[in-house]
Amino acid sequence: AVISPNFSVYEDTRRMDHVYNIKRSSIMYNEMIDAGLPAVLDISWYNRIDLDQWIREINDQAIQCIAFSFQTVGTGLRASNTYLNYMIGFKYLTDRISPEVEIILAGVASPSRLKLLHRICPNRVSVLNQTAYVHSRRGILSETGKTAASQIGKNDLMMRNIDFYDKAYAL
Repeated sequence: AVISPNFSVYEDTRRMDHVYNIKRSSIMYNEMIDAGLPAVLDISWYNRIDLDQWIREINDQAIQCIAFSFQTVGTGLRASNTYLNYMIGFKYLTDRISPEVEIILAGVASPSRLKLLHRICPNRVSVLNQTAYVHSRRGILSETGKTAASQIGKNDLMMRNIDFYDKAYAL
């Protein structure tokens, strides 16, 4: 599968930019489907009106798989309100679509955040996470968040990081 492009919907841009980028996402998804690609609809949104529009699209077209991104939400204290807003939007969306719709979550690395998302979402969720790779290239062991011993190669470190996330997500 291939996720349709995520055209950013930034808080500090005009509403017209939001509408334009959301429309671009929809157009690209439909063009991908028309071209025979196994496309997954990416849900970009700013407010409830946008989510209602996507909910209608998902339900009317019986879309079976969507992507929802948390990629721009950091983990620091300043990002907590933004993350809460994304969580509320995610719950609003999942409460109004079929629990049969599969969801690919992008940008959720934290096992505790994923656990919370599972609690509020009845849908089957997959995680698209590049943290294991990024950490390995920086020499970081994901399990501890600290620099790994220098004798561990980057590829071995990546496999250990993947194992960590696999086990943490399985819980």
